[in-house]
Amino acid sequence: MKKVKVLAILLTIIFVMILLFITNFTQVKKFTFEAKKMIYEDLLNQELINLKTGEINNNFFNIDETGKKESTKGINEAIQYAKNNNIEYIKLKKGNYLVNGDKIFGENKGILLESNMTVDLNESTIIQKDSKETHYSIFDIDGKKNVRLINGTIQGERYTHDYQTIQSTHQWGMGIEIKNSSNIEISNLNIKSTTGDAIYISEKAENVDINNCRLEDCRRQGISIIEGKNINIYQNEIFNIQGQTPQSGIDLESNFNTQLIENVNIYENRFYGFGNNIAIQLYRYINDVSIKENLIYGRIICYNINKKLDIIQNDIYDGGLETDNKYRINTIQLLNNNFTRSKVELDEDIEIVVNEGNNYIE
Repeated sequence: MKKVKVLAILLTIIFVMILLFITNFTQVKKFTFEAKKMIYEDLLNQELINLKTGEINNNFFNIDETGKKESTKGINEAIQYAKNNNIEYIKLKKGNYLVNGDKIFGENKGILLESNMTVDLNESTIIQKDSKETHYSIFDIDGKKNVRLINGTIQGERYTHDYQTIQSTHQWGMGIEIKNSSNIEISNLNIKSTTGDAIYISEKAENVDINNCRLEDCRRQGISIIEGKNINIYQNEIFNIQGQTPQSGIDLESNFNTQLIENVNIYENRFYGFGNNIAIQLYRYINDVSIKENLIYGRIICYNINKKLDIIQNDIYDGGLETDNKYRINTIQLLNNNFTRSKVELDEDIEIVVNEGNNYIE
């Protein structure tokens, strides 16, 4: 009898424990479901990009606006989210953002912009992290159309860059690279301190506007144009470009005769402070360039213009115009410019020269 009672008590205890376990498990399971439901509903109610202001939800995309940790991946994910949801205007929360634009074996790792989108930096500073690589592009626009990048600072790392580990000139660190793209606007940006150029344009770029920007303190160029047409550069300040040849404000220079530069309009800009005193260089495979109403401290050098170069109503100091018919210079119109402490040297092989209304001031 005692054994039966002991067994009954043990079974009762086991049964009670099973009941308690089942009850607690159900409650835990219910809590877990409720917790997941709350988290899910919170995400649904959370705007990843504010549809009224365009501001990106930095917390969701793990973007750090303090500049303490790298945010390349998060910013690119936000851009992709905007693309996938047909959001055409996005804006960063004002702050500092550390990014990595290094190119290794040609792979782009910077901020990759998408078509049909305005990216507003909102007075933020985008900073390239310290690098040893020979090539980087902080912003990359490749094969896109209808893109605007506006309102902020893009900062390279020329003074902390590792120039020793890889033996090279390290002249290909770009603030913005534009290639195979059309209808691009770069506006109200300060691009500075890159190891190469502030802006690099190549590979059949078309309809590019660069306006109201400060391009400064880059080692190689303010703007390089390798291939493209219908490019307007206006109301910018381009200055203190020095450290790596050719050190010019704007360099129009195709690499191959299959690349063509045509219809470039350069007007109402300020140029000064160049390592070789070259404000604008026109090197090869170029058609139709207009340089008008600029303030220029330095030289304009022309080696090739296949159709027409207009230099009109500029104020040019401590430089002037130099030509060398190295490739082919067809027509130069030199009209109503003020040359102060400057000279004009025109190659005798230029086919057509119109030289009228210019003032020469000692």
